[in-house]
Amino acid sequence: MWQLCVPWILAILIGIIIFLLFFIRFRWLLFGLLILVVLLNWKYEVVVVNCFAENKSEQTFKVMTWNIDGSSPEILDNTSKISEKILKENADVVFIAEDYYECCDSLDSLLKATYPYSTHIVCNDSHYFYSKYPLSKSKWIGREIDSISSIIQCTMMMDDHTINLFGCHLSSNNYSSNNQSLRPNQISNIFDFWKYIKNVEAASDLRKLEARLIVDSLHMENPTIILGDMNDVSGSPALRTFENAGFKNTWWQRGCGYGATIHSPISYRIDHILYNNRMRLHSIRKIKANGLSDHDALIAVLGIP
Repeated sequence: MWQLCVPWILAILIGIIIFLLFFIRFRWLLFGLLILVVLLNWKYEVVVVNCFAENKSEQTFKVMTWNIDGSSPEILDNTSKISEKILKENADVVFIAEDYYECCDSLDSLLKATYPYSTHIVCNDSHYFYSKYPLSKSKWIGREIDSISSIIQCTMMMDDHTINLFGCHLSSNNYSSNNQSLRPNQISNIFDFWKYIKNVEAASDLRKLEARLIVDSLHMENPTIILGDMNDVSGSPALRTFENAGFKNTWWQRGCGYGATIHSPISYRIDHILYNNRMRLHSIRKIKANGLSDHDALIAVLGIP
């Protein structure tokens, strides 16, 4: 759970370093703190600076993930703008999380001309893939662990390539193991705060278990992408589970900056696109929601050697 504190620990350390620049006699401490900042940033993949050129000598395709915050009161008014933003990016496959209620059918009607293949009917769960290429073998996994989370597994056929897709909306910190909702803005006393801390611990354990389920479902001989709202940061037990299974985080490999995808109540990067060694990453960028959702979107260009 303490991984959530790492960005703010780094910010405090950097502030101390800047302060110490004015005191020559503390330069030895300055050097030690710089090493600590570099090591923490490397271990927990917080801030990234990449300057790599793209390799365009292979077939590439574009993937997008976006939590559109379908429970927002403004969602029906924003559906057409959301679809316009998705269509403008022209990804080959899109994973949409929190596509709830009436928004679901409305958005489906706006996207299906460009994306004729989807998991909308097979996995009617408010979290869907939309694709320009045929999708098959769509199914839920992980429902035996937690009814709040959603993990959709399917296969995409792109020309001669079979690509495994896992779309994730992993367990939220806002719910305990018995699904009692408690959000940070609802904390009014020390008892609420303690309950929220326990919820965060329980959710972290659930996300690690959900990540393990995904890893156990893998067929690593195929190119594989795991993407979505994982409700967790780099360096967390869930993300480490994917990393230990051989997956790379696109933002750490080719991103630039902090890359927060959610900004309230605190800015974190909890949306991710991961890929295995059967693929090569060309680029990754963040698309600002501009008020259409509480999450920014991510879009990556990947190649198959």
